[in-house]
Amino acid sequence: MNKATHQDALDAITRRAMLKAPEGLTRGDKQKTPEEMWRGFKTCEGIRRGEYSPPPGLQSLAPESVARRRHDVTLAELDGLIAHPAVFHTPLQEKADYAFCQLHPNLTVLRIDGRVRGGRPPDPGVFGTGLAIGNPARFPDYLHEALNAHRGLPIVTTRWNQNGAEFTAECFVVGADEESPGTFCYNRVLWERLTVRNPGRRILRQQLFKCFAIAPRAAFGWCNYGRFNGYPTGAWASGSLRLEQSGHELYHNGRMICRVDCPPNVALRLGKFPGNAHPDSFKPKEKVPCFSLELAPGASLQLTFRTCFADRFWSASGRQAVRRLRAVRRLRYERERAKCIRRWELILKRGAQLRVPEPRVMNAWRAQVISLHQMHHRFVETDDVLFPSQGSVWPMAAWVGEARHCADTFDQLGLHAEAAKIIEYFTRKQIDWSGPEKAEISTLSGAFDSNCNWMQDTGCMLGVMGRHYLLSGDREWLKAKTASALMAMEWIHLQRQLTKVKDAHGRPVRHYGLLPSARATDTEERGYFYAFTDCPSWNGLHQIVKAFQRAGIKLPEHLQDEVDDYRRCLQRMFRIALTLRPGSDLVPHVVYPPKGPIPWAWAGSMLIALNAGMTPVGSALFRELYRRIDRRLSTGGRQLLGLCNRLDDEQLTDSAPRCGIKGAEYYVIAVEYERYRIYLERHEPEKALLTLYSLIAFCLTDTLQTTERISAIDPYWAPVQVNPSGSARLITMIAEAIIFEREQGLFFLRGVPRAWLEPLQSFSLRDWKTEHGAVSCAIRVDHTGDRMTGEITITAGRGPVAGDILLRHPGAKPIKKVRINGRAYRHFTSDRILFQRLPAGMKFEVEF
Repeated sequence: MNKATHQDALDAITRRAMLKAPEGLTRGDKQKTPEEMWRGFKTCEGIRRGEYSPPPGLQSLAPESVARRRHDVTLAELDGLIAHPAVFHTPLQEKADYAFCQLHPNLTVLRIDGRVRGGRPPDPGVFGTGLAIGNPARFPDYLHEALNAHRGLPIVTTRWNQNGAEFTAECFVVGADEESPGTFCYNRVLWERLTVRNPGRRILRQQLFKCFAIAPRAAFGWCNYGRFNGYPTGAWASGSLRLEQSGHELYHNGRMICRVDCPPNVALRLGKFPGNAHPDSFKPKEKVPCFSLELAPGASLQLTFRTCFADRFWSASGRQAVRRLRAVRRLRYERERAKCIRRWELILKRGAQLRVPEPRVMNAWRAQVISLHQMHHRFVETDDVLFPSQGSVWPMAAWVGEARHCADTFDQLGLHAEAAKIIEYFTRKQIDWSGPEKAEISTLSGAFDSNCNWMQDTGCMLGVMGRHYLLSGDREWLKAKTASALMAMEWIHLQRQLTKVKDAHGRPVRHYGLLPSARATDTEERGYFYAFTDCPSWNGLHQIVKAFQRAGIKLPEHLQDEVDDYRRCLQRMFRIALTLRPGSDLVPHVVYPPKGPIPWAWAGSMLIALNAGMTPVGSALFRELYRRIDRRLSTGGRQLLGLCNRLDDEQLTDSAPRCGIKGAEYYVIAVEYERYRIYLERHEPEKALLTLYSLIAFCLTDTLQTTERISAIDPYWAPVQVNPSGSARLITMIAEAIIFEREQGLFFLRGVPRAWLEPLQSFSLRDWKTEHGAVSCAIRVDHTGDRMTGEITITAGRGPVAGDILLRHPGAKPIKKVRINGRAYRHFTSDRILFQRLPAGMKFEVEF
């Protein structure tokens, strides 16, 4: 394929990423849709062969290139280089709600019950509402843009053109001021304000239809592991509600479903839904609300829908229902919108506070913190447990390996109550579950359970418990959980004894001292996955032992010795792994790799292993392991800008690309999180910044939601939205650019771009929780750019620790003078201030 043709095609398919401004969404029918761009791109010769290679120009923004040139990439520089993921699910629900409420890009809103009753999963029925336009009627095209309003808050504005009219819809959810647990009739109200404008020169007549249904979730459609091609409409046909009309109110089974506020010249009636062509063809069993609009040239009107989530899952007594119905009638759109903003702003003011000069980074931070609150929901029976759901695709599925990031981030933010409720969910299940699948274990007693039963679950949960104490300092909580932690630690100890065997020659077997063979991930492969299973398990054991030691709680001697013994076995395995593929950069992540392709993606697990902490960064073993892993990631086209986990690597058993084009699909945020932290520890800020900005530029949807996978060329291949553990990782990455915590100390500004240190800039991160205490850091630059002042405080810590401050002058000038608390300080290099013992509080001045 001709290089110019390749670049033209790439520019076409990715131009969608740059259509951010509202005026870019209303340019009329001459503007190519992303679907048209995709069809044009598919005609290219190389794409027809099912292969994709990044254009040569992207090599100048590879990690090694930016580091060699000492170049800080910018978000503007990255925009549009590869496809930007389309938005499919935008959560609207409130903090720790009982259900998920998600907005689809065709203006369908679903309410998915997420409660558990007596241990049973929720009813599969889902309450949905949608809007169809015209005669024949069509739902809004899913190719339109959806934009998040108000700096990352879940108030979503959608704009599109249809049937000669310009439409703008704004949606949000807000609950009642006072709630009574167990009564759910009108506690949540979905507000939708639809603005219709006639941009033409003739009178415009338009018909609108509002649909309501209760149907299985699959009938409404969602994007899982495939290309998104629109939404099915079976729900509206099979699950449509029999409605009754009373003025501007719609009732179902005697309970108000929706109230419509509209101009006097717009009438509401119940009528038949008109016929329609593919893809929205269906025939509802019941009549639907209909509106007939007439707009003069240039005129506009507004319809406001308040939908009460009063479906078949919920009930209320007669007197209470009447009282709440009257309260709903008194609600006003502007006041409820202001209440929604006020509630989220108050939530954002809790815990750690970030302030940086880049609006997109700030919005990304705010949106991820909100998403973290939204995606952890409550049970009906109790309020001291949060269910750590890994997205609304699986509302009742939890993975310990993912939940640990969410709980740890809550703790780092200082929201310790939320983290404790996540831990509570798993500790309550500790003695009643099925166990790791296909595992060669001796007992289930004491192990932790998750949805997928990975072998690392117990160790990861111990790590969450240890980190919770180290960050919160809640000794009473740790004492209450001591029995649970000891059971899990004994389980790991007993299972490791099963593998401490020797061969016929009296030498330890290769898997000596590791956990027994089992599943490592959701895949069916079974084996000794030392990198993905044992390294996180060792780290969890290390964290909980450290927590008990700092709390002054004595452990049995064999459990105290377990950490060092486990570390020695893993370091031995690392050295063996370096010999398993002679002549190759590949370091197998499994103890007994097959002769052919390795049966699972290796890059993520090896980086997780390096980050676990049992091998110091400065050691020869770490340097050799990292050299091979980094070299393999950086060659063969696997590295794409800051993204490094390509899913069609030749080391995968299934060589067929899942998104249809080899070289295009990337599993994102998880592996980049591990690599980013290694970059920070190795003093490679340009590479770290490329990784962080690539995630913000390429892995967040228009509504700033995380996605688990993306395609470099297809915006509609972006499954698993929202990805809460991805949100947690991204929050931590942004914070660690300013305050980077390691066990040996605290390191400041290691990932800060030079642009934040230009004249008159300032930024801060306050009350970020670390195991060394609650840490705050604030920096201000004067008008010349050659003098910086800063303040660092460490409160409730365990004593002075080592650290440094990295200050990269935008003009590459070296540091000339440093003053700490008014006194001259001599321990600095050209760009770093060094500390053997960081003081608990200090103000510093730096001259360049």
